[in-house]
Amino acid sequence: MTGRLAAVVGFCAVLAAYPLVNHVVQPFVNDPAVWESASRLMNGVADIAGGDVRESELSSLVGSNSPTRTSSPVTGRATLIDGDTISVNGERIRLLDIDAPESYQSRCDKELVLGLKAKERLRALLDSGPLRIDRQGHDRYGRTLARVYAGGRDVGQALLSEGYALRYQPGPAAKEARLKRWCGPGARLPN
Repeated sequence: MTGRLAAVVGFCAVLAAYPLVNHVVQPFVNDPAVWESASRLMNGVADIAGGDVRESELSSLVGSNSPTRTSSPVTGRATLIDGDTISVNGERIRLLDIDAPESYQSRCDKELVLGLKAKERLRALLDSGPLRIDRQGHDRYGRTLARVYAGGRDVGQALLSEGYALRYQPGPAAKEARLKRWCGPGARLPN
């Protein structure tokens, strides 16, 4: 084995360990700039090997764990979990960038009513045409974060524009603001 080929094999061994790293640092690796750099690095390794190893061969050795966005049509029917989460063929999918009122473990009666309405509207949207899922990573609970399209329409954005959901913002202050919107100005998050 030449020195160049040994370097390529060693590089591939490091990349083969990537699935564990990918799971641990998922939010960081979702950055497209990281994958652009990795692609340039792989091309550089192939160049170092004197062109003996093509990028396609490197990819086949390493496998495909890129967290880049994937989009796929859906076969089967989506099951509703609540107004912003569905299950498709056993995969739990959280609609990206929105938060709907809770219909399970709601914090007030008004939130329960609003959550059931959001869930009902989500069902109607999902039934309006063929589904396509644009996966964009995972949340801290392991759910797929995605835009879901029914009949070509982004169902999350439809819920948002029709007032069934609010734009998701991270953090306890934003979560409490959403709760106050659904349960009234006196609502507070539990300690």
